[in-house]
Amino acid sequence: MPGQRFVPSTSTENDGQTCTGFTYNGAANGTGAGACYLKNAVSNGGTQSFTPASGTAVDYVAAIMSRYYNPAGDTFSAGSTGTTSAAGASSAATTSTSSSTGTATPTVSPNQFACPANDNQTVTDSNGVSYQLSCGYDTDGGTYVQFAVNTFDDCFSYCDNTATGQGAMVCSAFTYSGGADGVGSGQCFLKNANSVSFQTSYNVDIVGAIRPEYMAVPVANPTPYGSCPGANGTIVTDGAGSQYEVGCGYDTNNGAFDVQSASVSWNDCFALCDSDTGCTAFTYSGGTNGVGAGQCFMKNFNGEAFVTGSNPSLLVAAIRYPPAASYPAPVSSTSAASSSAAGASSAAGTTSTTSSPPPAATTDVCVNQTVVTDSNGISYQLYCDSDTSGNGAFTTQGYPGGDFTQCETYCDANQCGAWVWSPYSGGGG
Repeated sequence: MPGQRFVPSTSTENDGQTCTGFTYNGAANGTGAGACYLKNAVSNGGTQSFTPASGTAVDYVAAIMSRYYNPAGDTFSAGSTGTTSAAGASSAATTSTSSSTGTATPTVSPNQFACPANDNQTVTDSNGVSYQLSCGYDTDGGTYVQFAVNTFDDCFSYCDNTATGQGAMVCSAFTYSGGADGVGSGQCFLKNANSVSFQTSYNVDIVGAIRPEYMAVPVANPTPYGSCPGANGTIVTDGAGSQYEVGCGYDTNNGAFDVQSASVSWNDCFALCDSDTGCTAFTYSGGTNGVGAGQCFMKNFNGEAFVTGSNPSLLVAAIRYPPAASYPAPVSSTSAASSSAAGASSAAGTTSTTSSPPPAATTDVCVNQTVVTDSNGISYQLYCDSDTSGNGAFTTQGYPGGDFTQCETYCDANQCGAWVWSPYSGGGG
């Protein structure tokens, strides 16, 4: 028997006859006729917990008033099939809409997702459940239970296996808060709203995920052409078909000919630069990692190079490649590319992607007074916007497209001691 039945009185709790919880025993999953066994915590030391059912578990459903609930006394595992106790349900917080700390621990299945690599992707976890992943963004809606986790990857299993008796009736989304890019210990906050969306404030210590069937009408992605720092060193093709190399945390070396406002993120600067045929680069200055309102400093010099700025976390720069440049075209893809539990390569955004950087990708960004090693293993010290002293060049070589890294290869082949790159107005140099 699930327990003694009693008839509630109108007296105070001190008489031991106040209903503090109940157990239903009847039809499977609580659907159909059955008996309700009312319980009182006062006669049981003041608290109640969930314990395994003595009969067929699926025929039982239980609930405890939150002020009498003692999660430390639970003796079932969240995530087991069906309802689980003579006084319990399949989650330690099935009736609560406020945040509570989970103590029942489901088996955590391994996943191999990573931020920012899987940002803005639909991923399928090791239990076969799909989620839309957003690195750096919280999910809205109240928390019905939270768990301590070792990494954001652990949240998937908790969400898959921790039931709820309200809202969507399942875990519809979660937010991890802990280490940068979801690495390291933290807290997993489970949500059960029927409609969930990502918030717009970026925080590198947060990772959010929503089951696609519970996603609210999506808000425009603030970074459709890629997010920093993941986009650093990549080539992006924007909506106008222009190619740019991205430098997260960098400025460009020449002054601006115009300054325009960015209302959402650094991605706003692409269209502004595209609208002026003389624009060769831009630098965004505003929010952390380029998210938020800021300013676009438009550049019109040939031979723009990346340089370190005074506040790198607030800067994103991009250098525009001329149409004649012989760089590899980005690989086309659709929005929100899917991946498996084993992970997949990152997509830059909903309307563009990244491709492999130009040849000699480790040296094609000019950072002043740095030493770089080219594809032949030969090192050079770079001086952006500088010439070399001494005698004139003993040989020259022109290229219709490309960048200064081609000088490294040419110098290697001719055993030279130094070189100077001078760009053509139409591309190459």
